[in-house]
Amino acid sequence: LDDVVPTSAELCYRNGPEVFASPMVALDGGRRYFATAIVCNRAGVCTNISSDGIVADFSEPVGGRVVDGNSITSDLNFVLKSASIFCAAWSNTSDSESGIESYEVALVQRQDGSLDDAFSGYEVFINVGLNLSHCFSGVEFEAGTEVFAALRITNLAKISTLKHSD
Repeated sequence: LDDVVPTSAELCYRNGPEVFASPMVALDGGRRYFATAIVCNRAGVCTNISSDGIVADFSEPVGGRVVDGNSITSDLNFVLKSASIFCAAWSNTSDSESGIESYEVALVQRQDGSLDDAFSGYEVFINVGLNLSHCFSGVEFEAGTEVFAALRITNLAKISTLKHSD
């Protein structure tokens, strides 16, 4: 590397066949950005290499369907007994820009007849990776409590969205 000639660097981005140089580039969501390095030695022989690019992702993942029970084909109305197993399943989630990194699931208790009110006091979320279902065992709510599944979907850009069963 002691044969490399120092040069200047600038930030460039491609828009179709055109390449633009700019000291400040505001990234557009969904657009692919590349890094290219051009290196020359003292003899004037240059080479360049480009990255495969990254896609700027500023959007939430798209939430799909979340159901109570261990089968996505049917949604149960779940009322717990004194000690029970509670399962939840989900499908049709996506993130076209960066992809899904993980799912986290929690149990939510209906409070005062409104599920949305319950969202301010979530139980602990459990990271289940990329699994599309999860069962909680040894669930301890008061007998007859109506519970739902809350699902946090996180993409590779660390942006999350929240869905719940009904």
